[in-house]
Amino acid sequence: MQLNKAQSAFLSRFLASFSSVLVCGCSFVSPSHEWTAEAEQLLSGVPLFGEYVAADELPDFDPLYLTPQIHDFVQKAMAAPAGGQPRFVKLLTALENEGYLPLDYSSDITLTAAEVFNTRTGNCLSFTGLFIAMARHAGIDARFQIVDVQPAWEMDANYLVRYTHINALVRGVLAPGDPGLTIPGSPVGNYSVDFNIVTPAPRFSRRVVSDQYALALFYSNIAFSEAVVSQPRHTFIYLKKAIQTSPSVPDLWSNLGAFYRRNSLPHEAIGAYQMALRLNRNNNAAISGLANAYYDVGEHALAQEYARRAARYRDRNPYYHESVAQQLFDDMQLTAALTQIERAISLEAREPTFWTLKARIEEALGDTAAARRSKEQAEKVSFDAQ
Repeated sequence: MQLNKAQSAFLSRFLASFSSVLVCGCSFVSPSHEWTAEAEQLLSGVPLFGEYVAADELPDFDPLYLTPQIHDFVQKAMAAPAGGQPRFVKLLTALENEGYLPLDYSSDITLTAAEVFNTRTGNCLSFTGLFIAMARHAGIDARFQIVDVQPAWEMDANYLVRYTHINALVRGVLAPGDPGLTIPGSPVGNYSVDFNIVTPAPRFSRRVVSDQYALALFYSNIAFSEAVVSQPRHTFIYLKKAIQTSPSVPDLWSNLGAFYRRNSLPHEAIGAYQMALRLNRNNNAAISGLANAYYDVGEHALAQEYARRAARYRDRNPYYHESVAQQLFDDMQLTAALTQIERAISLEAREPTFWTLKARIEEALGDTAAARRSKEQAEKVSFDAQ
């Protein structure tokens, strides 16, 4: 099937095509995993609340549950004239026709599929859950997919924030009789359905993850949501649910470490951060957290060791140098800004935003020839990434 220009423009807001088949890139531990004594203590709730805190004190969520109303919506969408469209395109078209697209994207709101359908708002995890649940109800093979996106360095707090972006993976050809999908300039194959305003560039790696993994992210998001974060017991329970759902995800243990440190329990924070490092020795959130937690307990030698490790990670991180360059540029310290952005480019020359910032700095320095070359390089690496 060849799409016309209007159809192609509609789909280009949501689809990023790629031809290779993705496989799950994460290993998971069953919720029945036998915890170590240390892990049991960290998840008991006793250190903070003085008593065992059970996960079932708060109800479980089923983020993919569809109400009868949503079932009817999907049924009507699939009953619409095909027009040569694959089923997942029909589903997206139905959502747009009913005013669900564009969606009211709110990065800090995590909702179930039913809640998203009713409120038409939520974050990428919320929207992706709704689409996947709908797609599966229509017989479409749709799965959660993690996308590694550009991290951001928070200069005021002096730490790196690594955002996790999640979208849906579907197949271009789904069943006998389902036509292939052709978008000009894109191969027929698998497609990423993305509800963010900007679809991540192809250079960012993707990996399919299980429903368990997505559920763990859901609980972790709920734990630190505005409605819950003021209630430490509730935050702890949702963090516990997250870890019990996918115990081998290091970021969940780092979140538990941050929770304990926030509640003035640095020894427990150290234990949780160390659990994260056992799963991934390069987990920077855990490394930075340990530097602070060891300082809290007076272990200054260990604190300095982990601070050095965090500094080495920072120095090797091109996005840190970009953030420093941007700050220096804003302060009109142009020579120093140029040095920092060149350091970023030496670490990652395929990032077009680095070259664009370099061009802006060179223009401010009056070097128009260099700025022109940097702009040309920004265009080149952008094109190569496609």
